[in-house]
Amino acid sequence: MQTEALPRDAGASGDGADGDHEKKRSSMSNRKRPRGLAAAHGISQKSDATMKHTITIAIVVPLLLALTGSPAIAKEVNEKDRQTARSAWAKAVSLAKERNAGHTCEADAYQSTILSELGVAVKLSPYLQNEVAKSRSNSAEALRQALAGNLMLFDLIGRMSTPKQVAKAIVGSVWYSVGGGAAGPRSILTIERDKVRELVLDPDTLKRRPVTWAYTFDATSRKLTLTKGATARRYRLERASADYDTGEEMFYELTDSDAGEVKYFNEPDDCSI
Repeated sequence: MQTEALPRDAGASGDGADGDHEKKRSSMSNRKRPRGLAAAHGISQKSDATMKHTITIAIVVPLLLALTGSPAIAKEVNEKDRQTARSAWAKAVSLAKERNAGHTCEADAYQSTILSELGVAVKLSPYLQNEVAKSRSNSAEALRQALAGNLMLFDLIGRMSTPKQVAKAIVGSVWYSVGGGAAGPRSILTIERDKVRELVLDPDTLKRRPVTWAYTFDATSRKLTLTKGATARRYRLERASADYDTGEEMFYELTDSDAGEVKYFNEPDDCSI
């Protein structure tokens, strides 16, 4: 199997990441440096690429030197990060292509596994956030297809930080009820632009019947309300985590606002549906 190589600019240059990732990253490489600080470091007006390179030398490298005391070690650390990012990117793309080809269970190409590898790549090489979000490359398209409906994709590329971003991201998200069995979850929700489409499993026939709900979503409080006649269901969108043998896993869930119980997960149990 051939996998597409990590974009050459992933660890060195390129467009900046588009937005923050859950208050843990900052897109400093995207911002123009204040003239006073630039002047203090002796930085002249140069091209963006040159400016970024100069800033790296003036700020990042001295920090690494202070910690390690060795220019060689500082360079080695940077190269290790690039290599790790390339490896994680290639693994995520490979798994995404397997999932898109229908080999999810055979290749362990679960959305959570793809997200885990992609998370490593974009953390070590923030330029990949923009690659995933906007690029028309085969790799980026494969990732978007494999992770369609999962809010963690938007989270990783910094598109879940503001109410406006959350409101945009939730349209198209897919939710799977807790529990179920060999036939899959009892309920599957797809949030569309003007309605929520639910597929409800009939326990006798094991077939799914469609139900349509009207809905409102407050992106600030992250409260989702489904209505159908006099019936209303209220949920709260929450970001959660769990510890597994492979490490911590982040995901989104819908919690019943009245009972306080988790009712829906944002990732399918692929191999039981």
